[in-house]
Amino acid sequence: MESGSAFIAKVRRAKSLKSAIQSQGDYAKSAYSEFVAYLVKMSDLYCNLFKRGSTSTEKAAAKFEGVKA
Repeated sequence: MESGSAFIAKVRRAKSLKSAIQSQGDYAKSAYSEFVAYLVKMSDLYCNLFKRGSTSTEKAAAKFEGVKA
């Protein structure tokens, strides 16, 4: 939210079209890098969650097979 409002203020202060386009490019780059960082964080969370879930499933399956034998 803060970066968006700072971007709007920066574009308003721009003296030329070239500087406004440069500001827009800078904002797009930072927004993209923040988005990728968020995706990496969420990916790590889901991977860890899956690993925890699959470990308990494997343990339960091992116990079930042990009872069966």
